[in-house]
Amino acid sequence: MKLKVNHPILTLANRGLFGPLAVWLLTHTGLDNPMELAVIGFIFDATCDSSAAANNISALFSNVIKLVGQIPNPGDKIETPPPNRLGFAGFTSALSSLSFYTYSGSLTTPPCSEGVTWLIATRTFSLSTQDYNALKKVVKFNSRFTQNRLGGQNLISLAAAQLEQLGGTEYASP
Repeated sequence: MKLKVNHPILTLANRGLFGPLAVWLLTHTGLDNPMELAVIGFIFDATCDSSAAANNISALFSNVIKLVGQIPNPGDKIETPPPNRLGFAGFTSALSSLSFYTYSGSLTTPPCSEGVTWLIATRTFSLSTQDYNALKKVVKFNSRFTQNRLGGQNLISLAAAQLEQLGGTEYASP
């Protein structure tokens, strides 16, 4: 199983899902064919309310985030504790009580495999602000910019043109 984090996320606001962080689990769907892939997505929001972050989904990711600080360099790997110590038992039982948006698509990064089953939880989850900030420190900005509708002008170009019209000439990348 692989884990990918996007910060900030591409919003799914038309479905009522938005937050500063998305976590994607890439997994195999069956033992018969290891090429059958599924991506399970969770949208997170940061909260100061520790009771809001106290559920099996948030607990698993909180345990994983605590390990992120041990990764010395981007791309390095670390050994994780056994799944039962990370909270996978509670996580897998929590999955059965959730509902998901689902569609067939492809991976968004190479090898861009097609026929991937995407499942995105229909509700957002909470992480403590402490866990969110720890992850943000390591992950930084790793999402693409919002895109315009198909055939529309590039939004970054539009913003730059408007900035220029207002007399500004410098652009600082996030």
